[in-house]
Amino acid sequence: MLRIHGIRAFAEGVYRCPFREAFLQLRVAALGSDPHIGMEVQENGEIRLECTSVGWYPEPQVQWTTRAGEKFLSTFESRSPDQEGLFTVAASVIIRDTSLENVSCCIHNLLLGQQKEVGISTSGKPFAYYLVFKEPGCLQPM
Repeated sequence: MLRIHGIRAFAEGVYRCPFREAFLQLRVAALGSDPHIGMEVQENGEIRLECTSVGWYPEPQVQWTTRAGEKFLSTFESRSPDQEGLFTVAASVIIRDTSLENVSCCIHNLLLGQQKEVGISTSGKPFAYYLVFKEPGCLQPM
């Protein structure tokens, strides 16, 4: 049995076993923190949502959806590695359709086939958040 401790994102690669003619390909993956959505209502009535999460490896993918499964493109996205090589992701979207009540942000780790999703109510009701952990897709209605 091989045990490896203290792995970091930078450790990914091919290793040779010194005791026999064998090679090991080490793949590193990390499922990040629960995402968080911040909401800002702009002067023109549009709603700006920003989804943030930390600790992902490799670079994750972000998808915005409505409860009905309608997809949105982010108006801004950034993925930046920290000193350990883990990615912080931030993605924003502008909601112009004020009739939308629920929007979710899903962050995917494609290597693990896992994701984390958070949603927010954009209606006039008090903020309502929901967290959902699903495999493999974030597009099922809730």
